[in-house]
Amino acid sequence: MELDQEKIPTGQIIGVSDVDQDLRNARVPEHDIDTCFILRESNQVRRAVSLISDSYRLDIDTDAPAVHVYTGNEIGIAVEPEMFPDAPNHSNFPSVRLAPGEVFQQKTIHRFTKL
Repeated sequence: MELDQEKIPTGQIIGVSDVDQDLRNARVPEHDIDTCFILRESNQVRRAVSLISDSYRLDIDTDAPAVHVYTGNEIGIAVEPEMFPDAPNHSNFPSVRLAPGEVFQQKTIHRFTKL
């Protein structure tokens, strides 16, 4: 998703191939990342992220519509399955509104594999 100068979503959906943060193929990012990546539409749990180190692989599966990736200035990485940020201000984003009595559920699975 496109962000303005203050890192607030503009409401425009852009493909990762249009920016320098295309991580669909395994590689080490060239710079710090603080971005929400929109996942393919699905209400099913599906693979969102795979992280690989020298010793382990972490696969994250989720039914969330997006994941936020933050690389933490070379000190680590955070991956947060989430709804679209700033959704109440963009009618083209999935709603995050809950009516009284409604229940919100999101499923996320972390799988660690020793390499």
